[in-house]
Amino acid sequence: SVSLDDLLSIRNSRRAEETTDSTFAGCDMCVGLHGSGILPDAPIPSQWSLPRAPNRTDEANCTEWNDLILEAVPSDSYDCLILAYNLGPQCCDRSNMTASYVCEANLKEELLGDGSGYASTATPVPAGENGLDVNVTLTFYHVTSIDTVEGTAEMFFSIDLYWFDERLAWDPAEHDGCLTMQVRATLDPETTEIFVPDLNLQNRIDGVHNLPDEMATVVADGSVQWKRNGGLKAICAFTGLEPIPFDSLGCYFQFGSQPGRRINYHLFGGDPGTPGLFYGYFPSSYQEFKLSPEKTETRINEDTALIFQFYFDRAHHYYITKIVVPTILFTFLSFGTFMLDQRVGERLGFGVSLLLVMVAQSIVTADMLPISEEALWIDSFALWSYYWVIVAVFESVIVAYLYYQDSEEERIQEEEQERIIDEQEQRIEQASRNGYVLRRTASNDVVGMVSSTGVEVNVHPGQNGTDDVYNSDDTNPEDDTPQNPRRGELKRSSSTIRPKSVFAVLRGTETGSKRW
Repeated sequence: SVSLDDLLSIRNSRRAEETTDSTFAGCDMCVGLHGSGILPDAPIPSQWSLPRAPNRTDEANCTEWNDLILEAVPSDSYDCLILAYNLGPQCCDRSNMTASYVCEANLKEELLGDGSGYASTATPVPAGENGLDVNVTLTFYHVTSIDTVEGTAEMFFSIDLYWFDERLAWDPAEHDGCLTMQVRATLDPETTEIFVPDLNLQNRIDGVHNLPDEMATVVADGSVQWKRNGGLKAICAFTGLEPIPFDSLGCYFQFGSQPGRRINYHLFGGDPGTPGLFYGYFPSSYQEFKLSPEKTETRINEDTALIFQFYFDRAHHYYITKIVVPTILFTFLSFGTFMLDQRVGERLGFGVSLLLVMVAQSIVTADMLPISEEALWIDSFALWSYYWVIVAVFESVIVAYLYYQDSEEERIQEEEQERIIDEQEQRIEQASRNGYVLRRTASNDVVGMVSSTGVEVNVHPGQNGTDDVYNSDDTNPEDDTPQNPRRGELKRSSSTIRPKSVFAVLRGTETGSKRW
């Protein structure tokens, strides 16, 4: 396809060279094709229907277009067919033309009928060639889904295939000006009308063969265009997943045919930097992954397999607000257990609650991530935060154990002291009822008792938790202070004195800093 500037350049070149080639036959887009000639009013054709919009600012009418084509484009060229196909319906008088459906019916009967000998299963390899050349163009529209857990990627494409089948060529002048015809094209040999390449996604779950069947367009020179739309789902060995959620996932789609089909695939057209790939986005802000065109690559392997290496940028804001920030906050909150007094019963409960929250969050995160041997950033981040919370809870448990162990010993000692005091009071009361008079020190400690018969009994706290009991007749009676007890023996001066009644009477008295 050529533009108006292209035609002007070709015409001027011919005029400058003063070409006198008598064999050159210019392309007349109306004569023998669409009618008897240019419409009388010579309208200006709409630019959207032209093969390529002119680069010049002024507009050309149909007569100017036809004059340029006649001088610059050969009548037997592909450009002549395309220009006639686009400009003819707007510029040519078609009042005497045969209806297009009649024309196509005649063409199909001649080219594809029972007597034509056309075999849809035979690859139309030209004579002297080693294979059929097929041009492939992909147009990307939308990322349907990316599943890192399953390792799959699904996208919506438009796939255009272009090839020549010389068995389908015809002379438009001999067929009432028919330039194109629509034929049924499918990979099912029982239903297709023409040969179609078996291009398919090789790492597929849902490949090209699963796309809906579409009609193919055949042009008079034998060129065929087959366009199909739909979703393709591939198995991906994702790359670049480690820094999730700040990752850029890589996944390739590989296209090719079965061995032995003698088909050579080529990338055709495409945006700058990505041969064979156009971008026709369906804008959407509410999706997790978006294709990154500046990173996408296309290439052809030695076996003519087409490789489309796609990269997808993740919407990481969701992960930051839902996982990263809460995890950081919970980790710092776990340090609050160190600032709570152990006597506050909620210290351990506070730490355990944070631990449960972290466990629940790790469960939610696990559903979003694949299971692999490689360490992912978000896994390491969550795991170390989890460990910090565990350390805080473990520290609280150790401190609680040590704290309450000391408290238990103190409690036992207090209960024992209370028991001793109760026993002392009971024995003193019993001694009073038996006629003993208590002898006390200035600090009100009981150090002895005097019976009704005048016998004085001194009792001092003894060693090893026992009581030393002796009477006033013991040797060295001045050494009877509680601070320096002397072990003696009970000497009965009266049958009313019972060792057991005197024993431990003074339990509970204080000697120094200890309470007996």
